[in-house]
Amino acid sequence: MGLDPPETPSWLTIVANVDRSRSPWVVSSEPISADGTLAAVGIIRQLSGESRVTLYSRHKVGRLPDNQLVIKQRVVSGNHALLVWQTNQWTIRDLGSLNGTSVNGTPLVPGTTGILKAGDIVAFGDQTQRWTLESDGPPQAAAVNMGSGKAIESDGELLILPHEDDPLVSIFPDNRGNWVCERMSDTGGSLHSVKDLERLTVGNQVFQLHLPEAVEGTISHKPVSPTLETIEMVIRHTADWETDVRVQVYWPGGGVDLGSSTHNRLLLILAQRLIESRADKTVDPWMFVDEVLSEMGTPRTPAESATLNVWIFRCRKGISSAGVEGPAGLIERRPQARQLRLGIERVRLEVLSS
Repeated sequence: MGLDPPETPSWLTIVANVDRSRSPWVVSSEPISADGTLAAVGIIRQLSGESRVTLYSRHKVGRLPDNQLVIKQRVVSGNHALLVWQTNQWTIRDLGSLNGTSVNGTPLVPGTTGILKAGDIVAFGDQTQRWTLESDGPPQAAAVNMGSGKAIESDGELLILPHEDDPLVSIFPDNRGNWVCERMSDTGGSLHSVKDLERLTVGNQVFQLHLPEAVEGTISHKPVSPTLETIEMVIRHTADWETDVRVQVYWPGGGVDLGSSTHNRLLLILAQRLIESRADKTVDPWMFVDEVLSEMGTPRTPAESATLNVWIFRCRKGISSAGVEGPAGLIERRPQARQLRLGIERVRLEVLSS
């Protein structure tokens, strides 16, 4: 059953003295998409073994270690074949291998491109190296650590480097479908475009990016998902802000309870400023980082700025995990100016009764 929106005459509301034992509506604990599911990512699985590989947007297969799928068998050439996500489908091209590539038993002509669908069987070299396209969903963004070889995959549309507990870099698609990199530090930050296969230095580590070349194609492959424009966020909190800062989001036909977390205080702070700016045009919805830290009751130090970065990431991740598109826009940043703003317009604050 879909989630019915609460009746309210305005898009922006503050509700006081909400009984904590009653919920304004029922929300599910898991995200609900238009058809009840979220699209799977591309996966290729070995038929004669246990290997199961998540595909990048460009996935090269061969015997040499520079391939994304390394098959150490003599029948497989050094750089044997290339799988590519394009125009909402997976394609495969033989790279001039010695023993060839076949799809469902039909050899590929070297240099030509074939289309793969879920369930198709690909043989690299001979029929002893058979793999099946287990899922033909779109690829996720990913980054491979060039030192360790470890891959870090995106959470929805957010790719965080070097890891979630130290989010120095966020990579996500902008509103035009181009991949951008947001770097943050205690002294400010920057925003710039990035591309597939680009190498990115983060701290003392180097990562190679694997980014779907056509973000619009990736998005269109998924079921219709809620966006920041179609959701309403409800932030429920106690008068003292110390406990029970709970966030719920809903959209026509679905909703999710994101639970109570410390980082939800950041959403509360930015939501209050947004509400004030709607009531008083002289109030700027953009807040300086120092203001935010002050509202949080902490001094501006490198450690607290790092904590703020983690909170921003976790707030965005919550929205991303709910299946909402464009999660990076939940909290907008002006890195050079060190300012933040809540990036949605439909938000409700509800004060829980004691």
